[in-house]
Order: sequence, then structure tokens, then C-alpha cells
Amino acid sequence: MLDVHLPHGKLHGLRDFLLHLFTITVGLLIALGLEGCVERLHHRHLVHEAETGMQREIAGNAKGMPALRQQVSSERKELEANLAVLQAIKDAPAARHDKFSVTFRMQSFDDVTWKTAQTTGAFALMPYADANSYSTIYSTQAEVDREQREIVTDLMRVGSFVITEKPDEQPTAAQIEVMKQQIGMVQFRLLLLSSFLDNLERQYADFLKEHPAV
Repeated sequence: MLDVHLPHGKLHGLRDFLLHLFTITVGLLIALGLEGCVERLHHRHLVHEAETGMQREIAGNAKGMPALRQQVSSERKELEANLAVLQAIKDAPAARHDKFSVTFRMQSFDDVTWKTAQTTGAFALMPYADANSYSTIYSTQAEVDREQREIVTDLMRVGSFVITEKPDEQPTAAQIEVMKQQIGMVQFRLLLLSSFLDNLERQYADFLKEHPAV
């Protein structure tokens, strides 16, 4: 808050009035300038903290990509094995068959700093190019998260029979066809997830070239 004080003594003529007005004006300009500097320094500090945190988050998330790739590869093999089991059951229901298994481990991405930057307003203070770069990466990460959740949901449908069946019960031919269609949907989603991962890895690589690890 800026305070403007009236002169303590009498003003003698136009000259004193103009001098006092000039003094007030200079004082106000200095005060406003200092206030602006403090605000700019605060904004710079806010942006610097946000960018440093997001760069660390992105670098950390990038390190988790090989594990997620391996999870996708393992899930594909498991689904192929399940299809073989279902076909074997259909061909010879009375025979002994391998077990039908359904597993998928979701891998989340750290985004606390990203959310904080939006809440504090730091994101809005960044240059457009930088803000767009961060936004693109975090949006792609969110797409990967959503696709993983969809895969888990579809796998739950596939595995619902395994959970409810009796120890000696085998799925009927009709149930097998339904389960095969459900597995096909999961396989399609895994392809889509792999496409998202390809895109995300490219974004990580480009970003980390421009922003070495902090």
C-alpha cells in the first residue's frame, strides 16, 4: 500500500506547489518501480521452482518407460497364452489344460509439481513455448494413464469367469467366444498404448535434450 502525505507547512505560491507535486510524483514512481521489481522477482522464483520440479518429474517418469514397455510385452504374451488355453478347452473340454491367468500392473506418472504449478499460477507466467512443451508431455502421460485404466477394466471382464468359476468348471463354447473377443479388445488397447508410449518417448527424448538433468 502506498501512502501520500500532505505537506506539513504552508505552500507559498505556485512554485512550492509544483515542487511538492513533483516530489510526490517521483516518490510514487520509485515506490511503484520497487513494487514491480519485487513482484517480478517473486514471479521468476515461482516459475524457476515450478520448472525445476517439473524437469525432475519428467526425467524420473522417463526412467520408468522400460518397465512399462516390459509390462506391455508380458501382457501380450499372457494374452496369447490365454487364447491358446481357451482354444484347447474348446477342442477338448474334458482334458487337463494350462491355467488361465490375467495380470496387469499399472504404472503411474508423477505430476504433483505440474498440478501445483497450475494451482499457484506459475504455469500461466511461463513463456508460451515452455508452457506448451510441459503441457504436451503431461497431457500424453495422462492419455497413457487413461489407456492403462481401460486395459485393467477390460481385463477384469476377461477374468470375471475365472473368479466366479468352480474348481472343476470349464467355460462353455459360447463363453469362450465372448472371452476371446474380450481378449481381442485388450490386444487392440495394448497396440494403442504402445503407440502412446512411442509418442511419449519421443517427447521425453526431445525435452531431455533441451533440459539436461537438474
